[in-house]
Amino acid sequence: MKFTIEREQLLKPLQQVSGPLGGRPTLPILGNLLLQVKEGTLQLTGTDLEMEMMANVALTGEHEIGATTVPARKFFDIWRGLPEGSEIHVELNDDRLLVRSGRSRFSLSTLPAADFPNLDDWQSEVEFSLPQSILKRLIEATQFSMAHQDVRYTLTVCYLKPKTKCSEPFPQTVTGLPCVRWILVNRYLLIQ
Repeated sequence: MKFTIEREQLLKPLQQVSGPLGGRPTLPILGNLLLQVKEGTLQLTGTDLEMEMMANVALTGEHEIGATTVPARKFFDIWRGLPEGSEIHVELNDDRLLVRSGRSRFSLSTLPAADFPNLDDWQSEVEFSLPQSILKRLIEATQFSMAHQDVRYTLTVCYLKPKTKCSEPFPQTVTGLPCVRWILVNRYLLIQ
């Protein structure tokens, strides 16, 4: 695997994909980012097994197809520390990822891409799309009842049930149209 890219092209996607990787991971591979060079594209993937973030970046320079995982925090810190406008060369040699820019050289240990958890294998029973404004309104209207640090894991989740037709007369629903039932529970409240 090999690619050349400008610092600014990858900095923001790196920051976004590193988001779910906070704290100390339960497995070493969860502290890593999956880097996949495909034809003309670099795909970055980060996961904590509950959430997965992906970003695709177009590669216009020289590149070779391949994949590996690299420590997310170190990789991001290197990228952030390089000067603006830098052209950065990244190359995988055995189990080391070499990052070069100008007179700077970095060597990072890697783990095999095959060991990275693949959340694509998981298939949901139901898929639906929801406008961002409606999702935001649902969260704002119910966030006061969300349990944040309860020992009972079931009290820290939100239950979503999409329905093809609303039959129950809730406020702000139109009977007969598609709707989503949004249910939250803490020790004292049941909000729907």
